[in-house]
Amino acid sequence: MTFEFSEWRDDAAWQARLERDREAVDARLNDEQREVLDGVTASLGAGDADDVLALTFMVVFGSYARGDHGAESDLDVYFEAESLPAPLNRADTARHYQVFGMPSEALADELRDGREFGMSVVAEALVVHDNGAFRRLLIFVDEGRTAQL
Repeated sequence: MTFEFSEWRDDAAWQARLERDREAVDARLNDEQREVLDGVTASLGAGDADDVLALTFMVVFGSYARGDHGAESDLDVYFEAESLPAPLNRADTARHYQVFGMPSEALADELRDGREFGMSVVAEALVVHDNGAFRRLLIFVDEGRTAQL
């Protein structure tokens, strides 16, 4: 069986993607929305302390990621963290955001099962943080190997 080679296997292409995603996030989000992202990152940590959950990856998806957001659009954030005890779904309608948090590997399960939510997160994502797990998901999706996730 032959698989198509994913562009995300190339380190330079991946670094360019991360830079484009950072620029898009900076251009599309206001200060309050950036505070939401910073708050998620700060509360979970990047795995450098024993008393915090290790943030595996965090992405913005939906209308802000696509660039077709409006004044009343919600900022949609998806993240995974090691040892997250239960899924997290935090919404603030007044501040227009929704944060979905899952234990590591949850998005891989979504993709393996061919669920629309997982496919849309991957297709639309602007990467905010990644320890390599999201990149691996993209590679497997590009190469048509979601059954191997």
